[in-house]
Amino acid sequence: QFEKIISEKFKTGKRVKLTEKGSAITAWSMIHGLTEMVRNNEIDEIENIFNIGLEEIFDEMTAIWGKGVTSL
Repeated sequence: QFEKIISEKFKTGKRVKLTEKGSAITAWSMIHGLTEMVRNNEIDEIENIFNIGLEEIFDEMTAIWGKGVTSL
């Protein structure tokens, strides 16, 4: 479901304006989620499910988060 929503946003070129607080929570949540997976030794499983390496995930996450944040 999440991938479908993101795909639709890419098609329309629409971005949601975020607050600093919301942006900080979002960034923390993304890092925390991946960190938990790494801590639980689920790296291979994640890489196989999504067919993408952990380093690539972090690179894309950084780019998406950085480009998607705008000030109000």
